[in-house]
Amino acid sequence: MEPTTIFDKTAAIERELALGLDMDFAPARRWGAAGSVGVYVACRLREGRGLFDALADEYVQARVDDQPQLLADLATDTLVRDALAAAA
Repeated sequence: MEPTTIFDKTAAIERELALGLDMDFAPARRWGAAGSVGVYVACRLREGRGLFDALADEYVQARVDDQPQLLADLATDTLVRDALAAAA
């Protein structure tokens, strides 16, 4: 049966998308992307600290002030993402 209304067409598109696509919008993983700061944050997360607590640490903040892209690098760092997954 061919979809006739806009609702039917939209529902058909949603079904196709849900069946055929991996909906992971996370940034690509890069090993060691954040360098020593990534190791530091990953260690703090594995110790049981929260993400925002680890990011608010003086060590991290001093480096973020010098390198604003560091937060994006932390989001792609494999160590940090694995530590976040383990904490969840």
